[in-house]
Amino acid sequence: MTGNTESSFNHEHDIWFEKVMDNYGEDLTKLAFNYLKDWNLAEDVIQDVLIICYKHFDILEEIHSLKAWLYRVTINKSKDILKHSNRFRMIFNSSILELKQSI
Repeated sequence: MTGNTESSFNHEHDIWFEKVMDNYGEDLTKLAFNYLKDWNLAEDVIQDVLIICYKHFDILEEIHSLKAWLYRVTINKSKDILKHSNRFRMIFNSSILELKQSI
């Protein structure tokens, strides 16, 4: 790409991304919150989802429904957080139990 063509592509990419954030950001955050019950975690998930979305700009034509794709990525990321959280809780609780038993 020439400098001018690349600049035009980046500008188009940025405008598209701003529209995605404006159109879906709030709803995706609410969706993540419904899974996580923590607003800060939900915002972190959406930040990750939007980064993934930004990186996948070049394969948009392969995505049949952007909204469905964004919702699926949000749900999967939220579930990943919950899985990690549950594992951590199990390890933490078992460590406490071991400590109590050794006392």
